[in-house]
Formats: sequence, structure tokens, C-alpha cells
Amino acid sequence: MATKVAAKKKVAVEKVEDKLTVLTDVKAYARKVWLAGLGAYAKAGAEGAEYFKELVKAGEGVEKQGKKLVSEQVDAA
Repeated sequence: MATKVAAKKKVAVEKVEDKLTVLTDVKAYARKVWLAGLGAYAKAGAEGAEYFKELVKAGEGVEKQGKKLVSEQVDAA
């Protein structure tokens, strides 16, 4: 009888330890995800101004092409 109780306690302890291990792994992964997001935010802040300028320049080029195409379509009509 005492052996069965000890075996049940051992199984219960192992289950708790398994749950703690999984919880620890999940916490570690969640922290890595958080840090990756934080790093992306910091990098975007550092490089964001230059990237924004590049996007504006590209947008101006597309706008110019669009206006030219519309003008050609109007002239052809």
C-alpha cells in the first residue's frame, strides 16, 4: 500500500516537473519573441528616416509615371 502511494506521489511530482519545464520553455520563447519585436522597433527607428526618404523618392517616381500615362491616355482620346 505504501509503495502505491509513493509511486502515485512520484508520478504527480514528475507531472508537475514536466509542466514547469514546458512553462519555462514557453516563457523563454515568449521573451525571445518580445526581444525580436523590440529589436525590430529599435532598428526601424534608427534606419526609419532614411528608409522613409527612399520610399518618398520611389513614390514620386511612380506618381510621375502615372501622370505621364494618364496624360498620354487623355491625349490619345
